[in-house]
Amino acid sequence: MTIDSDEALHGLVPSNPTGPPVPPLPRAATKVEMRCRRGIWEVTRDGEFHGHYGTRLPAFEEAERVARAAVAGGDWAIIRLHDERPAAPPAGQSKPVRLANGEPAMVRNVRTITFRAAAPQIRR
Repeated sequence: MTIDSDEALHGLVPSNPTGPPVPPLPRAATKVEMRCRRGIWEVTRDGEFHGHYGTRLPAFEEAERVARAAVAGGDWAIIRLHDERPAAPPAGQSKPVRLANGEPAMVRNVRTITFRAAAPQIRR
């Protein structure tokens, strides 16, 4: 099989010399990240600042809006929620776990949500 340079430039590669072209591989995902810094939720898109929010829910709603807009524009998107909470006290104790410097121990989680366009339906 040979690939014509014009077709390669336009992102189309023939599946066979007489068949229809195959769509190009998907582009890199739009990366939307949320994290709480000093009590303020920050939303970024592809590493660039997008907005500050006072609570988690409005920040998530904005991150979701950005991800859905990317999908509507033909891309796909990933939301990463960087979450940090104080560690739970050990069983049978009421005091929180503290580090050697006296600060509370934190549990860090990263949750990921992927947004993609729905697959087209095949009609027979």
